[in-house]
Amino acid sequence: MGKIKIIIFYFSIFFFFCTIGAMCPEDNERFLKDLADLKEEVAAFQRQLNDKEDQKGKLQKEIAMKDAKIKDIYKEIEEVKKRCP
Repeated sequence: MGKIKIIIFYFSIFFFFCTIGAMCPEDNERFLKDLADLKEEVAAFQRQLNDKEDQKGKLQKEIAMKDAKIKDIYKEIEEVKKRCP
């Protein structure tokens, strides 16, 4: 049973390298161009993600500041209510 698995493994590796070697140069060039295009696309998406994360951070800070202002206003309202019956 073990020998059969080893034979199948080596046959699959042999088949894989035969198919890669059988690719014509135009296919290799097209494959490399497609790969480069995909890398550029991934980089663009990463830049967009970084920009969105920066925007998210700025918005979270803005929300925190506004929440703090609201809390201060509520405190002032409570103090005024205590002073004025």
